[in-house]
Amino acid sequence: MKLKIILLSIIVILVAVIFLELRQPAPLPVTKTSFESPNVGEAKEYSDQANEHFFKGEYEQAISYYFKCIELNPNYANYYNNLGNAYERLGRYDEAIPHYKKAMELRPSAPEPYHNLGVVYKTKDQLDEAISYLTQAIKKDPNYADSYIERGNCYLKKGQHSKAITDYDKALEIDTNSSLAHYNRGRYYYLEKQYEEAIYEYNKAIAIKPDYADAHVNRGIIYKEQGQYELAINDYNKAIEINPEFELAYYNKANCYLTRDQYDEAISLYNKAIEINPKNANAYHGKVRCYEEKENYDEAISNATKVIQIDPEHSYIYCLRGWSYIKKGLFNEARNDFNKALEKNPNTAYVNNVFGWWIIEYAENEEKFDINKYPNLKKIIEILKLQEEIDPEQIGLEIKDLGKDLKITSLDIVDIKDLVILGVKIIATQKNSTEKMRHIIELQDLLLRIGADYSSYPNLTKLLKLQKTCLNVDQNELSKEIDSCLLSRASD
Repeated sequence: MKLKIILLSIIVILVAVIFLELRQPAPLPVTKTSFESPNVGEAKEYSDQANEHFFKGEYEQAISYYFKCIELNPNYANYYNNLGNAYERLGRYDEAIPHYKKAMELRPSAPEPYHNLGVVYKTKDQLDEAISYLTQAIKKDPNYADSYIERGNCYLKKGQHSKAITDYDKALEIDTNSSLAHYNRGRYYYLEKQYEEAIYEYNKAIAIKPDYADAHVNRGIIYKEQGQYELAINDYNKAIEINPEFELAYYNKANCYLTRDQYDEAISLYNKAIEINPKNANAYHGKVRCYEEKENYDEAISNATKVIQIDPEHSYIYCLRGWSYIKKGLFNEARNDFNKALEKNPNTAYVNNVFGWWIIEYAENEEKFDINKYPNLKKIIEILKLQEEIDPEQIGLEIKDLGKDLKITSLDIVDIKDLVILGVKIIATQKNSTEKMRHIIELQDLLLRIGADYSSYPNLTKLLKLQKTCLNVDQNELSKEIDSCLLSRASD
């Protein structure tokens, strides 16, 4: 149990970041790109049929009819623009691009093709190209609010947050009832760790558009971060009510139940997310954590294997599967997985923690095991034992006091906010050891980065000293000791 507190908690951080990135607004619907239609008889009839298929989500059929329109009227820009939209909705971005460019050629004054091309390049992570086309759309129509929003999204992905919020503000100046602008302002404030401001923006987005499922999910993530699990679950439930096929709502709701040690409920929700998207590696990963807590190591191994099949570069999942192999006494398999984890990430701390706790739980109690033969492992074990002696409640209280003290210094305000938030989280999650240790691990890294004077805070001083000691362990030698120890045990 203790090793998973350290190991698995780190992973939650990575997953949370990933899913925030996934919830980008959908591309603009075809109605945003319509031009005055000419009276060309049969072409107009095909156009109506194409649009009907498009709005039903029947994009292949829409494509077929748009091509018929183009055959009858090859100089009408709107057909190319809408054809590009249909390809975009199918994720066939490279096929969409030439049709947007043809629309631009035929009607260079229209902003819509420039906007849509910018959205495609943003989706392809070609952000500079996206910004260029979105800027051209804005020049052609300075009141094109959606282009400001999409350009802001590009800046946000590039880490240029001040430019992003400027664009979102401009969009709201143009359209005060833009739920999309409020939604993206919420994303901005979340990344800036201004959680109350983010909640305010999501509230505004939902007030304007009550069926905004993405806004409910993002607000739910913040509530979970604050330890307000019921509010988070309510938001996820609302998102599911709006869109019963919203896999991220099921996934994030499952994370809440996992945090509350309600493993069966979490597994059921992870399964629903997987049913919607069989390649959701994070949902399988969540099931691994549940099954390990339930000591069902066969299922943990099975689900970890599925994660690896989907994403072989998941270095820490090899550690999780390796732990389950150890619990089943399959030391050769465990050795292979730990070596694989080190191959993927030579400096990983996951292997150290997993193996350290195994030594504490098992090997130290065996007469024939001599820990002195493994000096680096011995050091890791001593660190883990000392870390367990620190009172998390006192850590949380010390962080809050330190945050107040640091406000009179020249430290980055984001670091100060991080400290205060971590203090609140550690106190709020006292009853849940997994979440508590996750925040403590975050804290260790933050304390090292800030480098302030912690002498008046005994628990923080001790925690930081342990972290520095851990960093001084020779990783190469430690890896060799882990391999030797597992090889020895497999030979018994």
